[in-house]
Amino acid sequence: PAGFSALGARSPERAKPFRSDRTGLHLAEGGGFLLMTTEDKKFPCASVMLRGFGESSDAHHICAPDPTGDGAKRAILEALGGLAPSETGFALLHGTATEQNDAMEARVMAELLPGVPAASLKRAVGHQLAGAGAMNAAAACALLEKGGKLPFNFFAGEREFADGKMPEAFLRSLTGADNPCELAIPRILVSAFAFGGSNAALLFEKCQ
Repeated sequence: PAGFSALGARSPERAKPFRSDRTGLHLAEGGGFLLMTTEDKKFPCASVMLRGFGESSDAHHICAPDPTGDGAKRAILEALGGLAPSETGFALLHGTATEQNDAMEARVMAELLPGVPAASLKRAVGHQLAGAGAMNAAAACALLEKGGKLPFNFFAGEREFADGKMPEAFLRSLTGADNPCELAIPRILVSAFAFGGSNAALLFEKCQ
């Protein structure tokens, strides 16, 4: 915690990803656990599959992400594995509520996945640091398995706080209480962007 405070990135308040009034990341505890098997008739109960994954390194800065988002884009494109962006039903974002990460991720999403509904769970559960990616992966699997309304970034009446410096195409894709939506396509992209420019992306798909 002291390190994040020294960087001016820690907030005592609930995280507000992609908002102009954000005050930084909100540290939390938690994680996720996934049991994975190879495709086998002995395991007919599997309801969600890992369709693709991607990984890259920015080699840009010890703390800050590459503002161009090139490394993040490489990881996402590798996870998509040739699928068209429109074939992704929802993007579960890293969304730390820090200015540099939010700006980079917004740029990447506007370029690669314009119009795909997106949100960050960190508004609700905070940032678990090393456990954040696993938390998002578990949440994505639960959404695909059980369905229901997608997580949203803005509560009622909050869209006015959207960071106007971000691409409009991205801001329109952020889900909110004012426009709740269902998962249209049985795939969810999960992203995780760590200190030092370590980028990862997973694409989960509901088994037919």
